[in-house]
Amino acid sequence: MQNTVVYILFMVSGCTSLIFEVVWFQWLELVFGSTTLAISTILFAYMLGLGVGALFAGRICCYLKNGVRTYGIIEITIGLYALVVPAFIALYPGINSVITSSVSFQVASVIRFMLSLAVFLVPTFLMGATLPVLIHALTHNKKPIGHSVATLYGVNTTGAVLGVVAATFVVLPMVGLQFTNMIAACLSMLTGMLAIFLVAPKYELHGKYRVQTVIQRPVLYGRERGLLFTSFAVVGASGMAYEVCWSRALGMVFGSSIYAFAITLATFLAGIAAGSLLIRRYIQTRNPGSRSYTAGLLLLAVASYVVTALLPGMPDMLNGLFMQYSISSIWLMIGLLQGSILIMLVPALLLGAMFRLVVNALEPNTKAGGGAA
Repeated sequence: MQNTVVYILFMVSGCTSLIFEVVWFQWLELVFGSTTLAISTILFAYMLGLGVGALFAGRICCYLKNGVRTYGIIEITIGLYALVVPAFIALYPGINSVITSSVSFQVASVIRFMLSLAVFLVPTFLMGATLPVLIHALTHNKKPIGHSVATLYGVNTTGAVLGVVAATFVVLPMVGLQFTNMIAACLSMLTGMLAIFLVAPKYELHGKYRVQTVIQRPVLYGRERGLLFTSFAVVGASGMAYEVCWSRALGMVFGSSIYAFAITLATFLAGIAAGSLLIRRYIQTRNPGSRSYTAGLLLLAVASYVVTALLPGMPDMLNGLFMQYSISSIWLMIGLLQGSILIMLVPALLLGAMFRLVVNALEPNTKAGGGAA
């Protein structure tokens, strides 16, 4: 039961994180523009913070006595930081006007990246740290680490989908950027306080945990682990490249409004969440190693090639939709949703499943169990 509460809180974290992303992206796009280079620069700064935060937390989480309490502190810090983000961004229009008139395009792009990083680094670093911290907290029970990874990753990404949709289609049209940011900040701080005062006391560690053997398969060491880490880093890079390129391609056909951004991003995230959750049964029954991950790589390559070949047919899909119905914003969004599902869903499912497969391949054949020794 207590794990279920943590999963719910982490889903809310995913929701608030993507609300922040949508709001902050909109603010920075108003300053820097909505060109492909500008959006890619902002996205790169955002993802860099997430990656660095996850790597750092993965190194230190084993020293934490109560990961849930640490998670709560992180969420409160993110919420407090979000409240001062508007003050930072208010300075940027003046800075942007200076750099665009006084330096070259290349130098201006670098400066914009540094300005984006200045906004995103602290909160995204903290957001990236939450998953390793909670994994450490939840794996001091009788379930293997992979079960917690799959569930946490899946529910967090599901929350992210809800955050994108809620922010874009409900909250932003009703209250605007400023109040949407404030609502998400308050929700993040509330999540942190619930984690600290309601859930964390149940996760205090006392003594040492026994380790017992589970289903055996070859353990990867040294070079094999390095190759898996490297290959999955390439998968992550290619996944982001797919998302950016396919979103821009769909935007060229259906338009590049904030609603188009939300639909394509939500479709991509929904596929990742579903892939991570659907693969759990296969892993629980088969306990696959690196061969299944390699097979997933091949399937992803084939799927990416196939869906990229489908992109030239998108204008015909839009024309057919308008000929059958009418030219309106509603049918435009419906066509974009259909195109996003057709192009993004299968690769996203594979990306979500492969995260779980690579974790299982790297996971030792042990689990924490039996309580304190």
